[in-house]
Amino acid sequence: MATNPGSPVMQGLKNFWQRPEGIVGKVVLVLGGIAVAYGFVQMLPFLIAAATDTLHLAIVIGAILVFLFIVTDKRVRTLAKLMSKASCDI
Repeated sequence: MATNPGSPVMQGLKNFWQRPEGIVGKVVLVLGGIAVAYGFVQMLPFLIAAATDTLHLAIVIGAILVFLFIVTDKRVRTLAKLMSKASCDI
């Protein structure tokens, strides 16, 4: 017995979306999508604020690292000593 889609055995069968539970599935899927979109819109101000705070945090950490590099780098300290000696000699 052939079970290809054109055979008489398969013609009476419906796929999932054509059956009653498929229609309920479509409604639940649409309502779930609307709920997810609404939840995302409600969380969007928080996400924007968190991203802004994260950007500010990254800038502050970068500034601190540059300051620490300047303070701890031997060449910068040597240059500062030489400049201070040069200015005292004038």
